[in-house]
Amino acid sequence: MDPIELPPLYDVINPDALNTLFEPHERRTDSELRIEFSYNGFDIVVREGPEVVVRLED
Repeated sequence: MDPIELPPLYDVINPDALNTLFEPHERRTDSELRIEFSYNGFDIVVREGPEVVVRLED
């Protein structure tokens, strides 16, 4: 399956909760926040910024 054909992530992931994780937080260190999960045979990587990485699972 082409990643473009996947059902929308907002059907399974709460986008508001994800946005909250990436809001500035005074306890956060300088390390980069990164969320990774599997979805329909793909690995999804979300980092700060507008880009989401979608790749086939190993």
